[in-house]
Amino acid sequence: MAANNPFLNGNFGKLAETFKVPQIDLEAIMAFQRKNLDAFTAANKAVSEAIRTIITRQTDMLSAAMKEAMGASRDMMKVSDPQQAASNQAELTKAAFERTLDAVRESAATLAKSNTEALEVISKRMVASFGEIKQMTDTKKSESKAEAKRA
Repeated sequence: MAANNPFLNGNFGKLAETFKVPQIDLEAIMAFQRKNLDAFTAANKAVSEAIRTIITRQTDMLSAAMKEAMGASRDMMKVSDPQQAASNQAELTKAAFERTLDAVRESAATLAKSNTEALEVISKRMVASFGEIKQMTDTKKSESKAEAKRA
């Protein structure tokens, strides 16, 4: 009995033949996955570059803010009139707030741009993937039909 049972004797090729399991094109699958990996790598690169740009920009802004704060502290110590000091402080605070808002807008725009680029790369790959899958299945259908005619 074991000799006739493909499950017991390990003859899976015969089992595949019996159940008409389609042959798998490993090269096509590998090429397909390679393209997927390339798309994800490109998307990751776009996001990584955006993050690097934002970090560099934030470092520059922090350095400039520290220099400005030190200069403002020196200037504040020179002012003897309390009303003038309060007025100067309000102007400095307003300017700092406006720069912070600009920096947040700039960072948000950079992130939005990189996300759009990454999504575009992945979307294009997904559309191409569906076409490739359809082409693979159509090829297998044609091969199966040709095989059935020969049989």
